[in-house]
Amino acid sequence: MDHVGETILDDLKDALEQMRVGGGYNYDWGDVLRQIPKGSPASYPVCYIRPGAETQEPLAYPLYTRHWEITIVGVHKVRDNRRDEPNTAVQRLRADIEAAVMQDCTRGGVAVDTLIVSTTPRLEFDAYVGVEVKIIVHYRTRLAEPTVSA
Repeated sequence: MDHVGETILDDLKDALEQMRVGGGYNYDWGDVLRQIPKGSPASYPVCYIRPGAETQEPLAYPLYTRHWEITIVGVHKVRDNRRDEPNTAVQRLRADIEAAVMQDCTRGGVAVDTLIVSTTPRLEFDAYVGVEVKIIVHYRTRLAEPTVSA
């Protein structure tokens, strides 16, 4: 059985894959990937999910509360995007990611909460712009059963 973290990542990926203009988002997003691929993605904008550090705090035995930092990176090819200038594209990427992530802050019922803690624009490249949205997912598990949310 998978760790609760796997369920959280699957839920995030599913939520981000719903980003389409017809659904009220700014862009029709290409791939949503859980790792950065070798080579260029097939289409833009593209989204990467990067799991980070997790801290744990014991609650009343046998429960643990966990705080998991996850970064979601959105990248767009501005050279092919004639509609937006770079700063506007970054803000639209940000809006799409934040809206998709917060559609269900319980990550399908396995998390207590999801919080957006920081956003960092990336404008360093001539052909691409990006944004990093850092979130913290708070969830609970049993000490001996990290596959079951509590």
